[in-house]
Amino acid sequence: MKKSVIACLLLAVTVLSTGCGSQKKADPIESTHDETDIEDETVEISSDDGTSDVETSSSNVNHGYSITVRTEPDPKEILRSDEVLHGEFEASDFLLDNINYPENEPYSFSATASSVNDPGAYLWYDFTVFYNNIPIEGSEFTVITFNDGTIIEGDEGLFRAIPADLSGIKTPDEILEVYAKQNNDDRDYKYQNAHYYYKRRSGECPYVYVYRYDCGKVLENITLTLNAETGELLGYRPDAID
Repeated sequence: MKKSVIACLLLAVTVLSTGCGSQKKADPIESTHDETDIEDETVEISSDDGTSDVETSSSNVNHGYSITVRTEPDPKEILRSDEVLHGEFEASDFLLDNINYPENEPYSFSATASSVNDPGAYLWYDFTVFYNNIPIEGSEFTVITFNDGTIIEGDEGLFRAIPADLSGIKTPDEILEVYAKQNNDDRDYKYQNAHYYYKRRSGECPYVYVYRYDCGKVLENITLTLNAETGELLGYRPDAID
């Protein structure tokens, strides 16, 4: 009996020692997801004729928002389309193809601002209208493109407003003098630039001069916009309001 017990104990020890000594360390689990897939983030989708890769790594040029976020049309909305755009040139072509403007007149369009580098809700491009290569203030058209559609905003009434004849304009000094006398304003304004100015309410498009008064005090600095033919005050903008 004693011998059988000892034999059993020896057998148990042998089994345990053999199992522990010969046990292999588990191999690491190999991922079935290729590293290139992580970088490219491609996925397989099925279709009627097989499968195709869909790239999802490139950032969505429209920031991933649906056109449905704009449920209420803006008062300046001209067109709403399901066409999706990718870049300034497509936006420019889309604008020219979908607004009514006299192509026989010397109008041109230039992209002046965009949200390309701004991670906002959607991608937009602002286009300023030029007449005879002179910019028209207040003429901006905006192309807003989402991941499932595009909107154009602006005012086509601009093209019914005839830009002023430049033969009747006065010099910047003459116009500033007219304004100063009419408004009893003797501040030292400096001429800045000239361009057309679209007046939406009256449907006019006069040529204007812009002047600047800068005394070094934010609350007193002024930007003036004057009709280049009559001296009429069209814009009076302080740098800040107290």
